[in-house]
Formats: sequence, structure tokens, C-alpha cells
Amino acid sequence: MLAQHEWVADQGYSYVTTETYNRYRDMLLLNLRMGFDVVGTLTTLKGETKIVLRKVLGEPEDV
Repeated sequence: MLAQHEWVADQGYSYVTTETYNRYRDMLLLNLRMGFDVVGTLTTLKGETKIVLRKVLGEPEDV
């Protein structure tokens, strides 16, 4: 993930956004550990809630 974020930053992006479901706890925890913040939620057409996370690039990792 660090290599991906470095590559994205090198391409000129200032943040990365991802979405996951609460049922995928390991993915949610990994994203939080890697510096993502919860910025909102979305509701799918099936009525499920997705968690939206964003990480500002260039910030130090807190792993």
C-alpha cells in the first residue's frame, strides 16, 4: 500500500479515497492504520452502507 500511495503522489494526486463495508473489518482497520480517515458513508442501491475513507498523501505513516 505504501508503494501504491507513493506512486499516486508522484503522479500529482494529493489524496486517495477508498470505500469498504463494515463487514470487511480487516480492510477497514488496515486503512485506518495506514492513515485514512472516515469522511462519510454511501448507501448502495441494495440499501447497504459503505464507509468512505480518504488519506491525504504526504503525511507521515502512523503504523
